[in-house]
Amino acid sequence: MKVGKEAFILHADRFPNVIGKREKCVVKMFKTDFFQFKLQEKYVKYNPNFKDKIDKQNMGKYSQLWAERERDNLIRLKNADIPCPEVITLKQHLLIMSFIGENYRPALTLKDANLSDQKFNDAYLQVIKAMKTMYEKENLIHGDLSEDNILWFKECCYFIDVGQAMAPTDVNAYNFLYRDCQKITDESILM
Repeated sequence: MKVGKEAFILHADRFPNVIGKREKCVVKMFKTDFFQFKLQEKYVKYNPNFKDKIDKQNMGKYSQLWAERERDNLIRLKNADIPCPEVITLKQHLLIMSFIGENYRPALTLKDANLSDQKFNDAYLQVIKAMKTMYEKENLIHGDLSEDNILWFKECCYFIDVGQAMAPTDVNAYNFLYRDCQKITDESILM
């Protein structure tokens, strides 16, 4: 189990219809407290799609909206052929996704992956290409892109934590895009 800013991440076995075949999956259980809302509010308070749906009195409902937003953004990334977890299902504030890793070991984040200079350069170019594709094909800005939100698996970058991703028309979108670019090109990341 991993505890993140917005959710608890659990690994589980999934039993599909094929008898006897087990698959590893990830359950992302979004937190339902007011403090969590305050952390996420900056991403949605000016978004017209959320304006009438935010109910500070019902954090469970808000967490469900955030889970729906993450699900929808993951589907958009998949549609643009950007590597990311595949959505299996959503139940209230529980998002179930495909597992990225092997032998029951999750893929490392870019922060934790010990990459050679060449592989790191490859990863950097993959991230830049994905950011461009996300923007041009799906009209999305990640909004919280960092080495913690990118998994490295089989020489490929997988993008995670996309609940806060937004359209360029969002009031703060370009501030978040600028921050994403800064984080990705930060010298400490490139070393």
